[in-house]
Amino acid sequence: MFLADTADGAITAAAERLAAMAAAGHHAQIAREGAIPALVALLHASDGPQHAALQVLGELAKHGQHQQQLAAAGAIPPAVQLLAGRDLPGMQEAAAVALGRMACNPSNRRAAASAIPDLLQLLD
Repeated sequence: MFLADTADGAITAAAERLAAMAAAGHHAQIAREGAIPALVALLHASDGPQHAALQVLGELAKHGQHQQQLAAAGAIPPAVQLLAGRDLPGMQEAAAVALGRMACNPSNRRAAASAIPDLLQLLD
């Protein structure tokens, strides 16, 4: 168990640093280095890495050139699931932000629209 916790901690820390670097303007390099598929895979991991991956994806999705890449890598369905899932601190917010930004691309709007019922549920 300790090894898994240590691995999750290291993965979470790495993703958190990538989110900070993306916010600081290094988004193109992060995408160019092939991080998007690995980040999407983390959306199926445990809670810490999921949340951190959503933060990076949300930062990348601020930029139009990455929005379609994110959708093509399969980021939208697991983000919708995390939005509808457990009420973990910050998880639903990070999923909503990432989905909202990915939906700015017209090609992604239909897939991202599947999140509307879950977004409305959060308003209750």
